[in-house]
Amino acid sequence: MQIKGEDYSIVFDDKLNTVNFNGSLRLENMGEYNAIEQFLLDVHELNLPFLNLDFKEVEFLNSSGIAMLCRFIMDVKKQNKMPVIVTGNDDILWQKKSFANLKLLWDKVEVKFGRAQ
Repeated sequence: MQIKGEDYSIVFDDKLNTVNFNGSLRLENMGEYNAIEQFLLDVHELNLPFLNLDFKEVEFLNSSGIAMLCRFIMDVKKQNKMPVIVTGNDDILWQKKSFANLKLLWDKVEVKFGRAQ
């Protein structure tokens, strides 16, 4: 499963239970993020033991994208089926600031940081 845009790609790796985000997500409004949110909800419906959202290769995610991610976390929280891990890039300051707040939305969200490969 994957979604590709002009400046980004999002690919689900079913062996690692990981959605890999790459590139720059500068979509214009919340409506343009609906396909990405639905993609994440579809992956969530697979009832995996956990889901890792890997953003280490994302250079930019605008406020609409962050709002979409928060909305997804809140939807997953309602179902309370699996923990979610959000992996950010230790070298990108906006990720450290934005992703730290995701833990406030749901106690089953784990936020960790690493380096891009």
